[in-house]
Amino acid sequence: MPINQPQSDRREPVSVVEIYNQLGNKFEDLFPNVPAHIRSLEWLIANLPSKSKVIDLGSGTGRPTASMLIEAGYKVKGIDISPVMVKLAQERVPQAIFEEADARNYEPTVEEKGNLDAVTAYSSFIAGVSYMDIINLPKRVYNWLKPGGFFVSGWVIPPGVKGENLIHNWMGNDVVVSILPKEDLVEAITAANFEILELIEAIYTPNAVESGFCKDEEVSEEPQLFICAKKK
Repeated sequence: MPINQPQSDRREPVSVVEIYNQLGNKFEDLFPNVPAHIRSLEWLIANLPSKSKVIDLGSGTGRPTASMLIEAGYKVKGIDISPVMVKLAQERVPQAIFEEADARNYEPTVEEKGNLDAVTAYSSFIAGVSYMDIINLPKRVYNWLKPGGFFVSGWVIPPGVKGENLIHNWMGNDVVVSILPKEDLVEAITAANFEILELIEAIYTPNAVESGFCKDEEVSEEPQLFICAKKK
């Protein structure tokens, strides 16, 4: 996962909206049933009570997160900044609600705040976010959840990398990312008064070459971390 320091003479990075609009229909070919992602969802489903209400930040195509939660009998609202992804999700998981919004400043309704059973955020606070966006996320989520509610998040954590507004070539596109290492993410979530119950780590390589999205030299392994936490 080649990541470089902030630049002056590189090409203009692609925005988060642009990259996910571009991915569109190809997203599920690039990331088909990511095993560690599925495992974290299975953990959440095993712990959630029936008829739970869940918000998914960065819901993408709605699969697998919203689709698995809907199949388990939960009420799901997905939030995504990409209008293309929102449209795809509405088509693929019509039982859920999907809204176009920026997860960095999204706020649930008055009725939802303090009444959610779970919030998920899978790789949605990596590109186009600041350190403060990442650190404030668990604090915001804490206020949305019921006592004992769950926060499950997914991250990419390249070994030895920590930085804000770094330029990363992701499958042929330059994007701006902010990366915190595992220990900093764990600290941010526990500092927001969550108890971490499960950590899932894995290495995953997107099927970018096989799906014709980019060249072999433009794709690399992604060290993944999934954090399963409970509001104290």
